[in-house]
Amino acid sequence: MLLVDAIRYASAIDARVTGRGDMSKMNSKITGLMAVGAMVVSLGAHAQFTSSVVTDSNGLMWANTLGINLGWSQSSLYSDTAQGWIAGLNASKYGGYDDWSLATGDGSVAPNTTTNQLGELFYTDCGNTAGSFTALNNTGKNCTALSAVQDAINTAATLNAMTIDIFLSATPYHPLDEQFGQQGFWAYQIDNSSQRVTTTDTSINGIVGRGDALAVRSAPEIDSASAGSGLTLLVGTLVVMSGRRKVLRPLRS
Repeated sequence: MLLVDAIRYASAIDARVTGRGDMSKMNSKITGLMAVGAMVVSLGAHAQFTSSVVTDSNGLMWANTLGINLGWSQSSLYSDTAQGWIAGLNASKYGGYDDWSLATGDGSVAPNTTTNQLGELFYTDCGNTAGSFTALNNTGKNCTALSAVQDAINTAATLNAMTIDIFLSATPYHPLDEQFGQQGFWAYQIDNSSQRVTTTDTSINGIVGRGDALAVRSAPEIDSASAGSGLTLLVGTLVVMSGRRKVLRPLRS
């Protein structure tokens, strides 16, 4: 509909300007409208990704999808793992990107955008506190755009009190590796909003060493696609407005 409106507007300008024999003014209108039209097409192409990714205010972009019931291994020999799931997202260029990584989650440090991204998401962005059931709509916060995460939370809420659900993190826990010869790593636990150390031998919901996974990537404050669309919109708008002022100016006697 936006392109149709633009065409109609171009026709109206054509009629008004051509009647005065001023082709340069008509050309300026068409140039501006072409720029706006390009902006509309650009936004339309980019819009297909808006529901598949969610960008927070701290420069992290989250994939709005979930790796379900996955294992954990830093080895590339295993595919049914959180790390293997990330590799699949990158191979398919999920959301238009191929640099996704498994979210970090070092619970021994404060939430941040590098070493504790799960803490940054669930504590800083979504306003959860340890000891409470994880929510995405806490007072003053709104993370409900992450519908895939909400689905996992809804699933966890239906489980009985003896079971838990976790998000695996990319952060290994080496002391446990050295002490027991197991693969230890940090995870985020949904039912009490806590960060905990778990292992590949820990039973989660009756399945050993399993959990869900979230993908994240560092994103500039304004990505190149959005910046390009915004610049095109600005230029097109200025050209159209400039042309309109010239066309609508009263003729001098």
